[in-house]
Amino acid sequence: MNKTSVSCGFSLLEVMLTIILFSVLLAIAVPQYHIRIMTEEIKNAASETEGIILHAKSLALSAGEPLWLDILRTETADQSPRWRVILHHNRHFLPQDVIQEVSGDFYPDVVLSSGLITPQIRIDHLTGRPEANGSLQLFLRRSPEKIVKILISYGAGRVRTCSAGEAYYGFPAC
Repeated sequence: MNKTSVSCGFSLLEVMLTIILFSVLLAIAVPQYHIRIMTEEIKNAASETEGIILHAKSLALSAGEPLWLDILRTETADQSPRWRVILHHNRHFLPQDVIQEVSGDFYPDVVLSSGLITPQIRIDHLTGRPEANGSLQLFLRRSPEKIVKILISYGAGRVRTCSAGEAYYGFPAC
């Protein structure tokens, strides 16, 4: 009598090897995924911030009235800076005058700092030029050395985005 046993399923060794293999793959993939998310976050924040400035230029010309951009930065209780860029109608900010807003709440890993003389930019209604020279700088909390700048030029009326020093996050070097 020949008894043959038929095994169903996996052996303990096969299951352990599979778990170890998936653990190693996850350990490699998850950090890369997180870096990718943060890269997209700063690219979107820079794009939206540049977009609100360009929209303000266009809207001031078409509306025939000057518009204002406020760059607001506050510290929260946990010492993390919060920021907002607000486009509105009047020189003095009133909540009911808001046209468009970019909020740092949607970009928790991105920090905004200003290289402008004042926290408010007037957009001229005759030329569409932002009446300011300087830049807004965006960087990730974990990589403060990789700065993306949104350069604002009153003379030329240009707004452009570039990265300080080397090319970072797909933006050309300034």
